[in-house]
Amino acid sequence: EGTDLSGPPPPLPLRPPARFKTLKANLLDIHAALPPNAIDPTLFKDPDAWTMKVKLTESLSVLRSCLMQLERAVRDNFISPNFSRAPKNQPLLQHKKEPSQAAKNAGNADALMNPQPETDAPPPPPSSLA
Repeated sequence: EGTDLSGPPPPLPLRPPARFKTLKANLLDIHAALPPNAIDPTLFKDPDAWTMKVKLTESLSVLRSCLMQLERAVRDNFISPNFSRAPKNQPLLQHKKEPSQAAKNAGNADALMNPQPETDAPPPPPSSLA
């Protein structure tokens, strides 16, 4: 008496449970990491109820709505200037970015490889190797 393989395989779950739990945990971590003044209380009236909703849901659509609720409640000044809430057909504002230290150093690679002491005196003449 072996396993009957003649019928269709059992249905797969709609989502792997471990991944769904990870999504829930990540969403709760993001909420916990936000400073208290990052969230507009008029848009996020009951954080405890929101937290329980995230913890107890088994629905991906409910979890997605919780994410959208949190995103809408985060104040604009806590959003990266590289992120735009504008519709995709509107151009993003151009923010002047300072070059990173790595970019500055890339243009001055020789100075990084051969550091010179900081003095006001002129550099010594190159020595000749004979």
